[in-house]
Amino acid sequence: MASGQQKAQQNLDAFEVWQATQTDDDFKQITFKGQLNRIEVAKGVGCGKSALNQNPALRKALKSLEDSLRERGLYHRCQKVPKKRLIYRSNMITQRIAGFLILNVYLY
Repeated sequence: MASGQQKAQQNLDAFEVWQATQTDDDFKQITFKGQLNRIEVAKGVGCGKSALNQNPALRKALKSLEDSLRERGLYHRCQKVPKKRLIYRSNMITQRIAGFLILNVYLY
């Protein structure tokens, strides 16, 4: 049975082989929310999804791949909506709902 370090190295080697066999279109197909879908990557590599997070070398290789894909323009980093804008939008929706409720009371 392989030790943890040996298994980590095997997973890293498998990732590098998997990465080399993928085309840009393959990467686009497994992109979700500005990054590669971890479940699909794990399936392709033949490791558990947890290995992608727990193996530092594998995590670094995956981040490097995603950075490379962004530099090549295959996908962009997912932009988060600022909290301030969400609060403003929420207040605006609340005001509209209140207006509809008042209008509804006048109609009956």
